[in-house]
Amino acid sequence: MVRPNGVLIIGGQEFNVNAPVVNWHESGWNAMSERCIPTKNDDARKCVDAGGKQYPYGPPPLPYTQRFSTRPNLRAEKWRGGLAPSYEAVKASVKQFVIHHDGCTSADMCFSVLQNERGLSCHFLLDNDGTIYQTIDLGLMAYHASDWNLYSIGVELCNRGDAFNVPNFYDNGRAGPKRNITPCKINGNTMKAFDYTPAQIDSFSRLCRELLRLLPNLPAEYPQSSPGEALWDTLRDAPIKRESFIGYAQILEVFKITKVGNVAGCKVTEGVVKRGCGVRLLRDNVVIHQGTLSTLKRFKDEVREVKAGLECGMAFENYQDIRQGDQIECYVVEEVAATL
Repeated sequence: MVRPNGVLIIGGQEFNVNAPVVNWHESGWNAMSERCIPTKNDDARKCVDAGGKQYPYGPPPLPYTQRFSTRPNLRAEKWRGGLAPSYEAVKASVKQFVIHHDGCTSADMCFSVLQNERGLSCHFLLDNDGTIYQTIDLGLMAYHASDWNLYSIGVELCNRGDAFNVPNFYDNGRAGPKRNITPCKINGNTMKAFDYTPAQIDSFSRLCRELLRLLPNLPAEYPQSSPGEALWDTLRDAPIKRESFIGYAQILEVFKITKVGNVAGCKVTEGVVKRGCGVRLLRDNVVIHQGTLSTLKRFKDEVREVKAGLECGMAFENYQDIRQGDQIECYVVEEVAATL
């Protein structure tokens, strides 16, 4: 029987959620393990030993044992190089939710394919009965969507998918409850597909509500080809935004300027600061604001950039709560084509 609620883990913190989440402490499906994990579908005997760890068996055999990584913008020493980021840091970092459909008929099969065969990982696996398996902390970067991994969390929706070649696949009940067949259009091609179960749809809706509550930077929207029209293309056709760190600055003093507001008197401590760049304001190592640098001055002159070791004046777009001692993290964002 599917549980009514569960415990979801973000940045090492446990949160009670109104969704049937089963985390890796309960299921044993730990995507952070560097070994293969036997499942009902796969006894994992084909995995290759690697000195106490195990390589995924492929094909071809894959020469690595870690099925995940750390998020680049959370690799600070205070977070053990990104292995143990705080919940507050994760909230500021996660900005995308990627939905996968890989043709696996159960969460058990999906986990075995990811962990034991392909050396990949995904934060959530949604089973036929609506159970949601969390396999990795949301603060870590799962290997699920290539360039989209950096700031995203992923969910695998279990479903055979293709109903044209195997229309009777679910009829005997061994692969899960019988499903309706629905025509759909993906990348301009019309195909017949098995629909998701009512339990999956309900659980997915509940999971989305909880993620929006716990991760406020996740957009409550879906890809659109035009206003109000869902985009049914794969990720490879969509642009992504890639963030690159450029510098740090420390606020030495705050000045109140008439008709301008608060201006931070700063020293650039690392890298470079550029006018118009993205900024995160950190207070006691917690991100309290993310926005845009609207003003950058050297003495009384507006400048394009200031390098490490120099002092400058900085102001944020539509934000005034700055204090002496705050740290400013600066970054630039470029739009690139995603590849899978």
